[in-house]
Amino acid sequence: MTAQEKQELIDAVKRNSQSEGMKITEVVFKFISTLSMALVMWTLSTVNSMQKDMIALSSDAKYMREAMTDLKAFTAQPHFTQEDFDSQIKPMIQAITLNTDAVTQLKLHSADVDLKIQQLQFDVSDAKRTK
Repeated sequence: MTAQEKQELIDAVKRNSQSEGMKITEVVFKFISTLSMALVMWTLSTVNSMQKDMIALSSDAKYMREAMTDLKAFTAQPHFTQEDFDSQIKPMIQAITLNTDAVTQLKLHSADVDLKIQQLQFDVSDAKRTK
């Protein structure tokens, strides 16, 4: 081999090694860029998901606060129990009993009056016959 051929061979190897080094560098850079882009996309989707979860939690918390307020208002009011019902209904039952007794007395009196009217009518018709 001549010196010129040796030099051409060395230059060709240098060119090949430089272009292979550039290719490896480009591949590594592209890999890192792709990985970085994937990481950014994952981060954005995670942040978006967290925002949706926060909105859901916020609305749930608002609903729970309103429910607790309603529950507190309900428990603060007096409640109608069986004892309350019994104490409220007792005067009404007594009034109904008194009215029922009065109606029974009126029926008896009405029956007695009807009987007396019939007897008077009988007496009147008997007196008309004897005359």
